[in-house]
This record gives sequence, structure tokens and C-alpha cells, in this order.
Amino acid sequence: MNVSGLYFDVGGTVFDWKDTARDWIRVPAHAKGRIIDSEAFANHRRGEMFKSNRSVGSAGLTVS
Repeated sequence: MNVSGLYFDVGGTVFDWKDTARDWIRVPAHAKGRIIDSEAFANHRRGEMFKSNRSVGSAGLTVS
């Protein structure tokens, strides 16, 4: 097998992905008078990111 690249998930180690995602949705929701479960939003967003990473890898696609 030839490896042409490596993928490293540095979220949570190098940067704080969860607070960023929670703030990203909480601030505009609050500005519109809406209440949102920002914790659930952050976790869902993270899960969707991993799904898309898996689909890219399993399809042999590359991200540039």
C-alpha cells in the first residue's frame, strides 16, 4: 500500500473545537432571542465532521 498523505485530528489537543462550536451557534441564536442546546450542536457538528472525513477516505478522494 502506498501512503500519499496522513490525517491528524488535532481538535481538542491543539485547539478548543467544542467551545468554538458552542459559541458559533449560541451567539447568533441569542441575538435572535432563540435558545439552543449548544452542547448538543457542538457534538453533532463533530460527529458530522468525522462522517465526512471517513467518506473522503473510503472513496479514495483527496482534500486539497
